[in-house]
Amino acid sequence: MSDVFISYSRVDKEFVGNLREMLLEKEQNVWIDWENIPPSQSWWDEIKKGIARANNVVVVLSPNSMASPICQMEIEYARELKKRIIPVFIKAYQREEMIKAIQSRMAVKEEITTREIWAGRNVEHLFDANDNELKHINFFMFPADADFEKRFEELFAVIRADYAHKEEHTSLQTAAQLWDRQKRDSSYLLLDKELEDAEAWLAKAAGKIPPPTELHLAFIEASKKRTRQLRNIRRASVAGVVVSVVAIVFALAAAWIGVQANESANLASTREADAVIRGATAESEVLIASTREAQALNSEATANVQVIAASTRESEALNSEATANAQVIVASTRESEALNSEATANAQVLLANTAEASAREQANIASTAQANAIREQEITDIYSKAMQSLTDGFPEAAIYLFDTLIVKYPDVASIYNFRGLVFYALNDNDKALADYSHAIELNPLYADAINNRGNVYDVQGDPESAAREFERAIEADPQYANAYYNLGIHYLYDSADYASAIGYLSTYIELVPRDPYGYVERGYAQSFLGRYDEAIADYVRAIELNPDYAASYNNRGNAYLDLGEYDDALGDYNRAIELDPEYAVAYNNRGNAYLDLGEYDNALGDYNRAIELDPEYANAYFNRALTHYDLGDYEDAVADYDRYLEFYPEDADAYYNRGLSNMNLALAGENIDPDVIEADFERAVELGMTIPNDVEDLLSDLGISIGVQ
Repeated sequence: MSDVFISYSRVDKEFVGNLREMLLEKEQNVWIDWENIPPSQSWWDEIKKGIARANNVVVVLSPNSMASPICQMEIEYARELKKRIIPVFIKAYQREEMIKAIQSRMAVKEEITTREIWAGRNVEHLFDANDNELKHINFFMFPADADFEKRFEELFAVIRADYAHKEEHTSLQTAAQLWDRQKRDSSYLLLDKELEDAEAWLAKAAGKIPPPTELHLAFIEASKKRTRQLRNIRRASVAGVVVSVVAIVFALAAAWIGVQANESANLASTREADAVIRGATAESEVLIASTREAQALNSEATANVQVIAASTRESEALNSEATANAQVIVASTRESEALNSEATANAQVLLANTAEASAREQANIASTAQANAIREQEITDIYSKAMQSLTDGFPEAAIYLFDTLIVKYPDVASIYNFRGLVFYALNDNDKALADYSHAIELNPLYADAINNRGNVYDVQGDPESAAREFERAIEADPQYANAYYNLGIHYLYDSADYASAIGYLSTYIELVPRDPYGYVERGYAQSFLGRYDEAIADYVRAIELNPDYAASYNNRGNAYLDLGEYDDALGDYNRAIELDPEYAVAYNNRGNAYLDLGEYDNALGDYNRAIELDPEYANAYFNRALTHYDLGDYEDAVADYDRYLEFYPEDADAYYNRGLSNMNLALAGENIDPDVIEADFERAVELGMTIPNDVEDLLSDLGISIGVQ
């Protein structure tokens, strides 16, 4: 039994050699085909034994290994044995190129034994089967420029970890999040084998790290409930079949009753005819009796007896006729009942057929929903792996994952949307825009893609186009929360329309009431309108939802600062910095509080720290310049205004303040060019600033004249 079997291409032997040596140092039993032995059947049998006896199969993924027929067969055999495969991704590869390379290799005359071992496998089918299987396992990214020892330690932790538990944890979490994002639509739930696997995982998850989340539990429980509902539908379908059978029996019975009724009617008609004949006979006998009475008076007694007999027969005939008529009526009634029974049976058959058709339709819907759920889970799973690839520094692997998925599902809009998110994360906005646009072409009401396209326009410096996209996303789906949030941010930061910002952010909060970010941004907008009580209430709610979110404390500190409540403001800034020691904005804002309190050393310390953390933080330069000015350090103030104006060259206050600083230096006897001072004040006037009279008088002392507006 070996700990690790390594599947690799000999072209990657240097990397694999280092990997093997470090595994051996960890006292791992490593099976590796290290000798350059020509392929043979016995050699292949040994490889299969090595795979069968290994706890882990490490597949070194590169263009070299994926173009190797032997590596492809090793992966296939490991899959067949359901071995734990750990793909170690060292270089990206392209499907079409790999398939051509395998085909070329198999066409080489000397590869006789390899072709025999290959045994007629279809190149494309085997490559796709292996590749799809590997993509459903988290690739371990091993960049060429990575610290080999550090990255190996991370790989070794994966080898030794309970990977199956973690993988299922991640996969189920991804599926559950998709279900949750889709408003817990039942079509996204697990079914059949998926649900069985999830329940088995949950039963074994006790005490393991990471533990199942509440969303895991809710997702599995909802899936179980949905499965019970589907089973009831199936039972209803079976019941419908039973009803159909019963209805058919009733129909056959009704038909038999109808036949019996017809036969009864025919019998009654025959009896009626017999009765008529009998009546005619009776009348004849009466006439005969009368004749005999006239001809044979001597036989009167005999004639009387015959008359009595004839009358009796006539009466019997009339009774027989009445009975026959009654039988005809009864037969007609039975025939009518039989027809009614037959109609009822037909109705029951129709009802049963309708029920059966409905059950079949429900089954088809359930089957389609299951297929869609499987597809969406696969897509989101790939997206999760792609994001992990980005985190690991392998962007080309992330793109590759989506490229291959698009080959499989070329008409699924969400794949293009997800790939667009990867391009967006890579700042490749043109490609992101193309993917979002293609997703919208496939589904014009795809709110997420429309919203994401708006994000691209925003980072490209086109906020108006971005806002139109966010509005379109809301039109496509009035419940799509992200678009309301983005519109709120647009009106807050791009348009300074704080009332509109509050409106959109309020709608976002209604849709997502437990997201602290919505409250923080709405509170910020409230502060601009001087609604400090409402702003503080929003920050308090954000803190309740997430006590560790530093921005909530920072922004509440700003509200307290505007109200002149310095102790509360400083308390909040301190808490924000405690939570995030590299929060440059919080240092700057605390510096403002110290500046207002005249604690200049503390203010300078905070501004210096803010700039150290973020050298591009323009406001910190401006505020530090104010502090230097108040301390009489005019040269330092000028230097900070110089830096600030690199970021905001249209700020009248900065030109005015720099002019003041240089003016004070000149008044103190420093050699400052008057033209420089004049230029700053003139620029401030151009930008709308009014120069106070006392400043104009000081400038006159320096021989500088500024046209007062």
